Amino acid sequence: MLSETKLLTAFSLRRNINRLTFELTTDPIQQDLRFLDAIRVYLITIITLVHVIIALGMTTSQNPEVIEKFLSGIGIQMLQTLLPLVVDVFLAISGILLTVRFIGYTEGRRFSIKPFWMGVVNRYLRSLPVYALVLLFSTSIFDRFQINPSAYRIIPMIRTICREKWWINLLFINNYYRPEEQCLMHTWYMAADIQLFIVGLTILMVLWKCSSLLRPMIYFLLVVGFILPMVNVYYNSMDAVTIINIKELAFIVWYDEWFTRNYQATETHFLCYFGGVLVGIIYHKMQKDDQLLAKSKLYTMLQYTTVPMMVLVCLPAPLLQLSNFSKPSVWMSIYAGVVRLVATSFGCVGWLLLLFAQPGSFFGKLRMSNMLQNAFYRVLGRLSFGYYLIHIIVMGAIYGIHHEAMRISVGLVIIVFCSTVLITLLLSLLAYILVEKPFDIIFKQLLSSGTREKEKNDTIISHTICNNHTDIPKQLNIIPEHSLELGDKLKE
Repeated sequence: MLSETKLLTAFSLRRNINRLTFELTTDPIQQDLRFLDAIRVYLITIITLVHVIIALGMTTSQNPEVIEKFLSGIGIQMLQTLLPLVVDVFLAISGILLTVRFIGYTEGRRFSIKPFWMGVVNRYLRSLPVYALVLLFSTSIFDRFQINPSAYRIIPMIRTICREKWWINLLFINNYYRPEEQCLMHTWYMAADIQLFIVGLTILMVLWKCSSLLRPMIYFLLVVGFILPMVNVYYNSMDAVTIINIKELAFIVWYDEWFTRNYQATETHFLCYFGGVLVGIIYHKMQKDDQLLAKSKLYTMLQYTTVPMMVLVCLPAPLLQLSNFSKPSVWMSIYAGVVRLVATSFGCVGWLLLLFAQPGSFFGKLRMSNMLQNAFYRVLGRLSFGYYLIHIIVMGAIYGIHHEAMRISVGLVIIVFCSTVLITLLLSLLAYILVEKPFDIIFKQLLSSGTREKEKNDTIISHTICNNHTDIPKQLNIIPEHSLELGDKLKE
């Protein structure tokens, strides 16, 4: 049972601030992977900027042609091929953290089903409090922050949808069940992340039980991950990639088929998530054989070819969009699979270069530089889950108070972006200290066993397997995105 003392201390401001800022210098895994916090912060910043620009095209202004010209540029259209893949980086981080912690926990232990259900239950409960609070705000007083006609057209629709479909979000199935009218459009990531977490945990449980299946499992998952995006594009008769059009911005996140049937679908992100799982497996194997990558001809080849391949897959995007091929198209489907495969290869090579680069090399210096190792990123990384959930609401409130006669400009984008970041950081800090961390502690205490030894083991399981929200957003959880901090509360 949860004692009154533990209940009260879970809401201690001083303790929760300390939990936000402390560093576990004795944890080698945290030291090896701490650069992921910086990458998460950079990516959630990019996502915020993209959302600010997209939302700008949804509002009424004196010069909407500015956004139209911006989006019609060939370079921007090519770049849009990569933008949907940004969220895959968060999912890959989740895969890395899950695998590294899971293998670290299970090595030398007898197989048990307990880590699976403990991982799933803890993951669900840790995602719930802040998520539920954001949903409650969206269905109640959010529209009171809107004063211009653009907001009146959009925000009441969001409130109505959320009042009807809030339970779909809390079941984390909103990316599949009735996705055409999404309650809080960005929360599709939450559903995809927890679904991939369950799939990834299942794969790791199978490998724990039958380690001899490792090689065939890797081949099988690579093939499946390559085929799934192809099947999705062909079955739904869609383009492999999409180019945002200002005429469609107002409702692109609700009714656009590519967004609802492809971008939000978990299977299209499976390959990138599995890439993170593969990196986590290689991380542990490198602890026993530090020449593993040096002996791999495939890894050596990919180091020199992934960047050119990324450029090549971006080049055809505008052409494929303008050509308007009849669909379903076999070639369009193949292109969709190739884009995901190249992006996964690029990501895996990048993670491995940062993890195992020699200290004096370019990547070794980059990994140890303040760009990736500053303690400030660790704090921001722990706030990233709340940040991802809250930033859309803050951005909507900011645009909702702008006058309809505003003119689109770089200065306006900068003002909205900076305001969104600063206000969201403040609110995510309050959410972490007052909601996310207290309920995290309470749930762990409630799920722990009666005996001291079992309680200790359950706590280890919860921390080693469930500190992987990503992001998003902590994951994002954003981003985005969401990945929970490494080693959080092992000190407690």
